[in-house]
Amino acid sequence: MYDLYAWLIFILFSIMPTTLAPAKFNFSAMTVSRAANQLTQTGLLEDYKDGVQRVLTSPLAPKDLYEKSKPFLLDPVRKRFYINKSELPVDFFISGESALAQKSMLSRPNVEVYGIAKVLKFASQTSQLIDNEKQCEVEVWRYDPTSLSGEGCADVLSLALSVAHLRDERVEITTNEMLEKVLG
Repeated sequence: MYDLYAWLIFILFSIMPTTLAPAKFNFSAMTVSRAANQLTQTGLLEDYKDGVQRVLTSPLAPKDLYEKSKPFLLDPVRKRFYINKSELPVDFFISGESALAQKSMLSRPNVEVYGIAKVLKFASQTSQLIDNEKQCEVEVWRYDPTSLSGEGCADVLSLALSVAHLRDERVEITTNEMLEKVLG
C-alpha cells in the first residue's frame, strides 16, 4: 500500500483531482485509480465528482487521518545497507536519522543516512557497518519522498514512517514533535 501513502500525504493538506496525481507522483493512471478505490474503501477518504474529474478528500482532521491510517501504512524503505561514501549516487536525498537531524534539533547520527528511489548495485555494498568514517547508510525507498517535500530530503510524514524501526527515545520524541507541528 506504499503508493497509497503518497496519496494520503498529499490529501492531508489539500483536495486533489485524481487526474492530477499521475503527473505529481509519477504513477500510472491505473495505479492512481486503484489507489483511489482502496483509499475510499478504507473509509478514510471520500470521493466526489467535480464535472468529469474524480476528487478525493477527507472529512478527518490531518492528525486524525494520519493516526487512523497507520494500520494501512508500510515502511516506505524497501532495503537498508552500507556503502562507501565515494559511491553515493548523484540522485540521493537526505533520509532517515540524518533527515530528522536536519529538520530538528537532534544531533547528526554517527553514520550519515541517504535515500535513493531506485534499486542500484554498489561494489562496496554490505549489510553491516564496517567503518563509520568511510561508509554511509543507504535506504532504498518505495517512492521518491522529495516529490512530496520539495526539498532534498524526505517529507515529514514519510520520514516518521521510515524511522519508526529505530528504538531510540530521542528519535521518537523528535518525530512526535515534528508530527505535532505538521499535523496540529
